[in-house]
Amino acid sequence: MQLTLSIGKLEDFVYVGQVRCGDEEIGTSVIYKSIASAICSVAGSLRNGDAWYIDVEYGGFSSGDYPIEDLFQEDRAEVIAKRLVYLVAEDRRRARIE
Repeated sequence: MQLTLSIGKLEDFVYVGQVRCGDEEIGTSVIYKSIASAICSVAGSLRNGDAWYIDVEYGGFSSGDYPIEDLFQEDRAEVIAKRLVYLVAEDRRRARIE
């Protein structure tokens, strides 16, 4: 089963995360203090489930698929979070130039 974690920013240090399987929402939306904490928390909750991989989406960008077991550690989740934030910021910067 392939899952997607969609993360949205509500305000500084307030993010909402929702897990989906295709178009079907799995569970309820949860509030997190950071993108990395959302990734770690969701990975931990899925640790013994049926899913092996998860894709993280933020700001219209995707992390690509990662094994859920790789995302339990904060440092690994932080790398993914920083990459997504970079992509969103770069997209906004380029939009201002055009």
